[in-house]
This record gives sequence, C-alpha cells and structure tokens, in this order.
Amino acid sequence: MESKGLSNDTPINNRDKDMYSYSRLAERIADCICSANAEDSSFTIGISGSWGSGKTSLINLVESELSDRKSHNLNAPEVLRFNPWRFNSQEQLLTEFFNSVKTKLTGTTFDLENETCNSIGEALSAYSASISYPSLASLSTLLFSPNPPLGVALSVGSRFAIKIGARVLGKQLQSYVKSLEDQKHDIDIKLKKVHPNLVVVIDDIDRLSDDEICLVFKLVALTASFPHVVYLLAYDRSIVERALNKIQIGDGAGYLEKIIQLPIEMPKLLEVDVAPQLDSIVHEL
Repeated sequence: MESKGLSNDTPINNRDKDMYSYSRLAERIADCICSANAEDSSFTIGISGSWGSGKTSLINLVESELSDRKSHNLNAPEVLRFNPWRFNSQEQLLTEFFNSVKTKLTGTTFDLENETCNSIGEALSAYSASISYPSLASLSTLLFSPNPPLGVALSVGSRFAIKIGARVLGKQLQSYVKSLEDQKHDIDIKLKKVHPNLVVVIDDIDRLSDDEICLVFKLVALTASFPHVVYLLAYDRSIVERALNKIQIGDGAGYLEKIIQLPIEMPKLLEVDVAPQLDSIVHEL
C-alpha cells in the first residue's frame, strides 16, 4: 500500500487530494464569480495569504469547479490564467496581457459573431499598442533627456526651449490621453456583447518585484471599466501593501482596498483540520 506521507508544497488540482476542505470554499468562490455583477464594469476578487498557505491550491480548485459547471452546460465563465512574472519589461507585460485577453475573447469558446470578434480583437490590439509604446515616461525622456535619443536635440540650458518643449509635450500628452480614453470607451462598448464572463486569474503576485506588483494593480485599475471581466487575484497582503505604498504614499492598504471588491483571507488550519491527516500517517507507520 502506497503511503500518503506528509504532503509537500505542490499545489493540488482536484478535490480528491483536498485534505483540508478547501473545496467547499472553492465552491463558494465559484458561486461569487458566476453571480458577480460585471455587466457594466469588471469585478475583482482577492485571495490573500502567506507563502505556503494554499492560495494556488484554492485557485486550482476554483478553476476545476468552474470547469465542471461548464461541462454540465451551466452558466460558467471562461478562465484565462495570466502569469505576469514571466515577462522582463512593463511594455512586454502589458502587450502580452492584452494579447492573451484578445486571443481568449476571439476564440471559439465565446458565442460571438465573426465581425464582433474581429472588432474586439482590433480594439484591444490598438489599445495595447497605445499604452505600451511609447509610454508617457518615454515621451518625457524623448524631450527632456540631457542626451535625447533619435537625434532629438533640446538645450537643457535654455529656459525658452524648455518652455516650448513643455507646451509641445503638454499638447501631445493631452491628445494622447484623449485617444486612450476614446479607445477604452470603444472597448467598453464592444465587451458588453461578450457572454459568458471572462475570469482573469493572476497568481503569485507577491513573487514579483515592488514595481511589477504596482504595475499589475495599475493594470487591473486601468481595465476596471471593462464589462464582463472578473479578476481573481492571489497574493500575500502584507507584501502587496508595502509595494503599493509607492503608488499611494504610506497607504498601500487603502489603495488595495479600492481595487479589491471581495477580499478573501486564506483560512488558517485548525487542529481539527490537521488531525485526520496525522492519524492517517501514524496508522501507516
């Protein structure tokens, strides 16, 4: 008889290996996802817990539950798992995120006409290109760097030149921001036709650098108006709040609270949860 032994840190993928009754919590989270009011804007669920607390296992069980419901022709959303720690730059992360959403939404799993699929795909591609390159920081660097790239010369010592540059930059940024707003509004309208909802799962956020953590939550905030999108995020709250202090000085917790609409803390293992596993191990020795 094969010994189960003490479980390792490998996340579980189905309820058969669930020793601590996480499946019941996964079912409740799946209920929340399926009933989330995301018709006019996105909805964000946050699962927080320390390293090794079972966040990934819980997310796997939620995804398994949603898959089971979909196989029984129930009104379950599609799931997109996005791993932000695979990318080396802000531009790459943003581009890949919107490409992933585009690929999922324009696939065969959504009941959309070809014209609608193409329209959504084009809108997401245009928006991705706009916010990824050139970034606002790149525009600022282009005009005001002591050694401007691309042969653009601007005398830092000339106050007049700086004033002219500031005016030009201001007009460019104004036009740029207006263009982004128009593109995002266009996406908002097109996504209202999406059915069922799309669940975007982002795990291991606390494994990222502080700047990358900030970028992920800015991304969620940036797409908060997207209809029929539900975010399921997993992170260590203390690590994320510390990183978000850079965005909202001294109040990363407040910033996180604005983003997360349904916060869920990983349950702590009680003695009654652990006892059956220990009894089983002792019996096999």
